[in-house]
Amino acid sequence: MDEETQAILMLVENLKLSVPQIFPWFYMSGDIEHICSSTNLDIRVKELIDIISLFKEVILRLKEHSLSFVSACLPQLLFGLARVMAVTPDPSQLNLLQGLKFLRHTFVKFIQTLTDRSGSMEVSHGLIFSQPQTSQDLIFSLISCIEACLSSNDAAGFRAVLAWFVKQILVAPQTTSESASLFLAELHSLLMSRLGPICVLAPARLSFTRSDEVLYEGILKEVATCLHHLVEAKVNPSFK
Repeated sequence: MDEETQAILMLVENLKLSVPQIFPWFYMSGDIEHICSSTNLDIRVKELIDIISLFKEVILRLKEHSLSFVSACLPQLLFGLARVMAVTPDPSQLNLLQGLKFLRHTFVKFIQTLTDRSGSMEVSHGLIFSQPQTSQDLIFSLISCIEACLSSNDAAGFRAVLAWFVKQILVAPQTTSESASLFLAELHSLLMSRLGPICVLAPARLSFTRSDEVLYEGILKEVATCLHHLVEAKVNPSFK
């Protein structure tokens, strides 16, 4: 092992030790629901955006070496996202609504970076999705994102999450990693029950039809592609 690799691995281990400092509210004593309540929501949103941006930078710089650190942090990140997204802000809180929209977009870009830029597909899927609960929480977080995009008329965010789901469905027949295969099988099962109805109903939303025409056409194409691959995957023997 050369000196540069040793230095990178040491950096990663130090990053893993910093997890309690990255997520201080996760380790606070007291009621976590209060910590992530509507009165503290703007603070949590800003913190999560900063944390996700940090993780994305670590992945881009360290690539496959970053995966053990990211996988150690992912449960806390998903826990925080779930609590924040469960709170419904007042419609008059325009800055907070914009912050939540930016948080969703930042999270989706982070997941795209995690699965596309962190090294080989086999390594990233095999390590990140080796924990069944974490992989399930990830799927639910992204489904929550897409539902939030629908309710807040965020057409661009809706399309971005759909595109990620389509890519993972297409990846499934190519993977040989057992943990990745299990993740993708669970992904397909959840998408059939949750995302399928969303795709069918989304084009009928008036808010989307009033948005940019090119973007709306892109959404329709993404919806059709997602439904096509979901149905194709169901009958394809490559999907166990």
